[in-house]
Amino acid sequence: MDLAQQLTGPNQRQLARLSADAAQVTGADVRFVLVDALRSPEVTAPLAITPRAYATNLFNHWRVGSRGEKNNGVLVLLVKDARRVEVVVGSGLDATALNKNGWCAATLEREAVRRFTEA
Repeated sequence: MDLAQQLTGPNQRQLARLSADAAQVTGADVRFVLVDALRSPEVTAPLAITPRAYATNLFNHWRVGSRGEKNNGVLVLLVKDARRVEVVVGSGLDATALNKNGWCAATLEREAVRRFTEA
């Protein structure tokens, strides 16, 4: 979900492919969220919340990976202004499975970290 409205159509399709690839490789329900900054829609001031807490709240609110109560979700939050990436993994997903063949680290390096250094 591009709350920062920064992604083009091809970028959105690429993230959809990454989510599908992750589901195939790891069995995980992966969601990507991009925000400019942690701000409330009603207030322009920053929220008094850490990126980790924000990501965890989204993960729980959206019930990522809760289909069939598997709790096999992954939420990847990218906070553009803070140049911060947070990954929340559901308790039903083995963390080693998430990084099978280096998927998680390689994906974050290729797709997130590189974009932060370009900005």
